[in-house]
Order: sequence, then structure tokens, then C-alpha cells
Amino acid sequence: MRDEAKWHHVDSYRGESVLKEEYLSALEFKKIRVLFRWFLNENLENEAKEMFHANIQDLSSLSNEQWQNGTVERIFKERDDEIDQYLRRRNISHYIRKKYINIFWGSEYDYDLS
Repeated sequence: MRDEAKWHHVDSYRGESVLKEEYLSALEFKKIRVLFRWFLNENLENEAKEMFHANIQDLSSLSNEQWQNGTVERIFKERDDEIDQYLRRRNISHYIRKKYINIFWGSEYDYDLS
């Protein structure tokens, strides 16, 4: 089901959602959307798991106001870049963000991820 009021204001599925969810609040849905890639990484069976778990816990504990005003998304983007570079230097596989490619397992396809 979609929220008709949002339909013409959403430019990208990555930024907002037009979904109307019966069981999750808009804020809960936003938290899932923002942290989704970290949730994927948290479930990998490698050395990155605990790092993503700790960062999910940290951002999840921030106030509702910080989630609503964009503070958390800014922190997420900064940390995501830092974590990505850290894991790349150590050659630890993880799901990443790429400008024109959605979440993917980059090393499996031998993409240049630099």
C-alpha cells in the first residue's frame, strides 16, 4: 500500500518511501532503510560483523529528533565511508554503496571497488 500524499514528493527510493506500513511507524521504517546495509553486514560471518553491530547499536540509540532532522543519516554516511575504507585496507568482504549500483557483493564479481 502506498501513501498517496508522498507519491509526488519522493524522488528516489533511497531517500524516502511512499510505502504505508501498518505495523511500523514512519520512524521505524526510516531506521530500517538507513541502516539496511549495515544489517546485511552484521549478519556476515567475518571480522566485520561486530563492527557493524556496534555501529547499529550506537546509531539506533540516538534520539528521535536526531533521526528526524537528518543528523543520523549524516553520521551514517561519514561512518559508512570510514568503515568501508577500513575494511578494504584489511581485505575484508562486505556489502558496499556504489553510485550506480545497488548493494552487491563486489568482490564476488571482481569489481574495482576503489
